[in-house]
Amino acid sequence: MAEPTLPLPSVFQVSDPWIPEPLSNPPVVSCAAGFEPVVAEELRELSHTPYYLKPAKLVLPEAGPDACPALNFYPRTVHRVYLLLGLGRAPTLQDVRALAQAVPFHAYLNPEQRFAVRAQRHGSHDFTSMDVAREVGSAVVERVQAHTGRRIRAELDTPDVEIMAELSDDQLLLLLNTSGPPLHRRHHRAFQHFAPLLPTLAAALLRLSSFPDNVDLLIDPMAGGGTIPIEAALLARNVAPGLLLPEGQLALFRLSFLDHTAWSRLRHRAERQVRPRSPVPILAADRYARNIRGMKANLEAMGVAADVTVCAGRAERMAYLEQQPPGRRSVVTNPPYGLRWAIRGALTDSTTTLPAPAPDTALPKSWRSRPAATPGSRPSRRPVITRHSYSPCATGSWKLLRCASSRPKQKRGGLNATPLPLLYAVCAKGSGHRCRIALGNMARTSAISPALICRFSTSKTTRTACCG
Repeated sequence: MAEPTLPLPSVFQVSDPWIPEPLSNPPVVSCAAGFEPVVAEELRELSHTPYYLKPAKLVLPEAGPDACPALNFYPRTVHRVYLLLGLGRAPTLQDVRALAQAVPFHAYLNPEQRFAVRAQRHGSHDFTSMDVAREVGSAVVERVQAHTGRRIRAELDTPDVEIMAELSDDQLLLLLNTSGPPLHRRHHRAFQHFAPLLPTLAAALLRLSSFPDNVDLLIDPMAGGGTIPIEAALLARNVAPGLLLPEGQLALFRLSFLDHTAWSRLRHRAERQVRPRSPVPILAADRYARNIRGMKANLEAMGVAADVTVCAGRAERMAYLEQQPPGRRSVVTNPPYGLRWAIRGALTDSTTTLPAPAPDTALPKSWRSRPAATPGSRPSRRPVITRHSYSPCATGSWKLLRCASSRPKQKRGGLNATPLPLLYAVCAKGSGHRCRIALGNMARTSAISPALICRFSTSKTTRTACCG
C-alpha cells in the first residue's frame, strides 16, 4: 500500500524586474512554511493554478484582483491574500527605491487614505528593515502626489492600506494586503490555551487525514483548547471560513478598485450550503480538567458543541474508545511542544525503513530510550520515546518519506527556494481497516486496527502521543 505524496507547485518564473499592469495583479497567498503542497491542493479545488513563489508564498498568475474576495472567503489553510505589485533584484537601497518607484501606487491608493509599509528582511545586508520601509514609503508618497497633486499620509497603527516589502537576499517582493489581519483569526475563543494551534494548521492536518471522507470517527486525544475538533466540525458542516470573519477587519473593503458586493453574494451562497449537524462523529479528549472546561466553552462559543463529544482521559489509554462503535477511525492531533523537533532531527535520509515491531528497534535511533542524566548534568529537553508497544495484528514496517523537491537547493528564504519538506509515514503491510493519521507536521497511513502507543517523556514531564 503506497501513499502518494502531494505534488509541489511549479516555480513561478518571470522577467526581472516584473511590474504587473495596473489592476491586473495576480494574487499571492501566504501559508505555513512546509504546507505549500497542501494549500496548493486546496487552491486547485477552487479552480486556481498555483505556482511556487518562495517559502510560504504561492502565486496565482492566471487570476486577478477580482479573485481576492473568494480567496479570502473559501480557503481554510491560507493565512493572508495579497496582490503582487512588483518583484525584482534589489541588492542596495537605491535599487529598492528604484523598483518601488516603478510601481503605479496611484492606481491602488487614494490620497484620502492612510497607508503603512511593513518591511521584512532575510539575509545579510548593510541596512535594516526600517530603511527598506522608509524607501518604499517615500516612493508611495511621490508616486501618488505626482498623479493626484495631493500628498498621502502614513499611519503605522491603523492604516487603511498595508503594503508589504519582503527582501530575501537580493530579491524584493512588493505586495498589497487584501486580508488585513491574518485569516486564521476566525475562531471565537472563550478559553485561551497556553499553546493554541492555528485554525489554518488544523485545517491542513485535517486535509492530510482525508477527513471527512471514509471516516466513521475522528479522534483528537490531546485536544487542548479544541482547535482541531472545532475546525473539523466546521469542515464537516461545510461552514465556509468567510462566514466567521467580521467584515470590518477585512482590508479588501478599503480598496476602492475591488468589488465590495462580491462578499455579500459569497456569504448568501455559503449560508445556504451549511449543514445542520456534522455527518461524522467527532471525539475530543484531554487529560487536564482545566482544558476540558475551556474546550467546552470554546465549542459553545463556536456553535459546534452538539457536534463534538468531549471526554476526559489519558492519550496512552484512550479508555473512552471502548464505548465507541467499531469502524474507520482517524486520529488528528497536535503533539506536545517539542515533539516535532525530535521528528525532524530523527530523519537524516530521504527514505528510512523501520523494521518490524520489536522493543526499542522499530523507531529511529534518536527516538529510543537513553539512560537518565547523571547527577549534576544538564537534562536534555528533547523528547524521546521511552516505551512503545504494538498490537499483535500490526504487521509490516513503517516507512518515513520526505516530500522533497527535485530542484537544487537554494538559500533558505529566497525567492523560489526549496520549501520545507512534508513528512509522511506509510505502513507497507498490515491487517484491519485503513486508518489515516495526521500527527503534527506528519501524515501517517496505517492498516492497524487497535492502537499504536508511543509514550514520550522530557526531563520533567511525561507526554504521550497515541496513534491508532
